[in-house]
Amino acid sequence: MVLKSIVFLLLFSLLGGKGFVFSQQTIKGFYLSNFQSNGTKDWELKGREAKVYQNLVEIFDMEAKYFRKDRMIDIKADKGKLNRERMRTYLEDNVKIRSSDGLSLFTNSLIWLKNANLINTQDKVVLTKGTMTIEAQGMQANTSLEKVDFKKDVKIKFSKEDAPQMITIDCKGPLEINYKKGEAIFKSQVIVESEEGKMIADRAIVYFTKDSKSIERIVAEGNVKIYRGANVTFAQKATYLNEEKKIILEGRPRLILFPQKVSSKD
Repeated sequence: MVLKSIVFLLLFSLLGGKGFVFSQQTIKGFYLSNFQSNGTKDWELKGREAKVYQNLVEIFDMEAKYFRKDRMIDIKADKGKLNRERMRTYLEDNVKIRSSDGLSLFTNSLIWLKNANLINTQDKVVLTKGTMTIEAQGMQANTSLEKVDFKKDVKIKFSKEDAPQMITIDCKGPLEINYKKGEAIFKSQVIVESEEGKMIADRAIVYFTKDSKSIERIVAEGNVKIYRGANVTFAQKATYLNEEKKIILEGRPRLILFPQKVSSKD
């Protein structure tokens, strides 16, 4: 009896006093799904192989699909860990998200919180949709990717489909994008650049066209500076209309012109 107690205490101490954790089974071709109350599929999760523990499932070559009324979200990663009790999935290595309406997102790790309807990461993120490409450090979004918040060091590029001209917007962050409203809110040290010049502001809102493929207008506010060639314009608010290539200034606008040097031939 004493010997059995000693063996038990030894094993308990070796396991850190947290109890025994044994792999229950290894499953080839792992599959798990969930249905809504109306009978439609909510999500599905599958992998090439899975190791199933008490409340944890390790999944290799993982793929998850999240079904919405108007589109489907596909998530892939080399590895995933599912906490079945909390419905929390941690994905790592080559995480790729694609939606049926053309949005793509790439990062190195991602946490999917099913009950909170959220995904987030602290790693670098690259998101593309239509002519728009966004790079940032850290991101949080709802699982339908209709509202996305980029944390810091944000850079966004808009390229035109019919011309090589590109508009680039940088900000310290955060950047909040709401695809339903068709707007993106840039905060802190915003810089907008194109072939036409450069605009700097404290804050800017970009409004998209209905198909979210191009910029309709940019509204910049707070200490606005616009550089075009050697000339500088100051204002508290500037609205750039992309189609008309027109800028409307408000709030004590001021223009400083720097005369160009004209060379004369003798």
